[in-house]
Amino acid sequence: MGTFKFSLKMLRLDFKKCFFYGLSLVLSTSIIFVFFNYIDNIYLGNSLSEKSGANQILALFIIIIACANACFANSFFISRKTNEIAIASMSGASVFAVAGYLLVQNFVIMGLSIPIGFGIGYIFNHFFNLFIYASLDVVANTYYVSMQGLIMSTIVILTQIIALTLVNSGYAYRTEIKTLLNEQESMTKKSTKPIKTPVIFYWILYLIPIVLFFIVDLDPMVFVVISCIGVFGIVGLLKIGLSKLIMFRQKSHLTKSNSLIAYGNLSYSLKSTGMLMTIIILSIILFIGLIIININNPKDLFIVLLSYGIIIFLMSTSILYKIILETSTRLGLYQSLFKLGYLKKQLKAIMRKEIMMLYGVILFFPTSYIVIMLSRFVIAGEVAMSFAAALVLAYVIPICITALIAYFVYKRTIIANI
Repeated sequence: MGTFKFSLKMLRLDFKKCFFYGLSLVLSTSIIFVFFNYIDNIYLGNSLSEKSGANQILALFIIIIACANACFANSFFISRKTNEIAIASMSGASVFAVAGYLLVQNFVIMGLSIPIGFGIGYIFNHFFNLFIYASLDVVANTYYVSMQGLIMSTIVILTQIIALTLVNSGYAYRTEIKTLLNEQESMTKKSTKPIKTPVIFYWILYLIPIVLFFIVDLDPMVFVVISCIGVFGIVGLLKIGLSKLIMFRQKSHLTKSNSLIAYGNLSYSLKSTGMLMTIIILSIILFIGLIIININNPKDLFIVLLSYGIIIFLMSTSILYKIILETSTRLGLYQSLFKLGYLKKQLKAIMRKEIMMLYGVILFFPTSYIVIMLSRFVIAGEVAMSFAAALVLAYVIPICITALIAYFVYKRTIIANI
């Protein structure tokens, strides 16, 4: 079977993985299209407080996050292709053949997803303009598309395609077969490199901003800068601290096999999503600061709030996509547990506990900062209690909804195949 036919056959067999990868590309493309058009919208030139200032920088930030979302999706997708690549290499396929296999799959997925993304982006752009024009009292064509915005969107997406293609093509060449076959298992192995930094150091870094929030002047950007110190602590906790805590919990639950398995899966998930979670935390804290800064400027506040919602949506879907892909990795584990005598009820309990703990971590770190930040401004009378609560809920509710979706997809996939 030729490389092209084999690639298409594997795409059909892995439809779920390919579908969610394509969906991520559709979302990223549509958001890039909308915000480039927003940056160059001639009808908004005199309506925004700073045409080439804060709002444009904010839009570029959203575009960067959208590109990062596509890169994360690609990384997750390729990480689930390691066994296929290894088997093809062991069967005598050349590096060029393996690269061709990945190229065909990526071009098919991108070739379908990106045009759809532009189409959906055009529709989104209409509604985006509708809301923006209404909030700024602008009368203009809501279907307006900037030619420069369209060109910039195309350039960025083409650059992204080329970059991802080169990365994917070089993946098999750079990685040994043994590593490919053990790609997923390697994540759970302990590092042989000695850990020189004590875990308490990361906890201190995380707690320093919380203490400073009650001491420093009431300046939202000062709060954001202080939070960045804590992010370094959070990164360390995600990589090392929580892993040690999980190991301790596993030792204390040696007689509770359900908890042991759930903690093991959680440890892997935290390590494999560490970078994504770091971006989530930084983005949420930054946007809370920007919202407080613009709270007395309704025009700019509308854009910041909209961007805040889009960031939460993008990050939530990235985590969901990662978890959906993980179900294929966990399937073998649950099949073995079922053969060993575990009941489906017990397996569901393990999955439920794992999802609850993972999303608990995702909620805890950003929320612990933003609640304290907002409470100081509420006490000072700068922010209404209802508005502060709405901001927190705007983060918590989508994450909880995503957690429910992740659990039901996880459960359905595993239970249907054991």
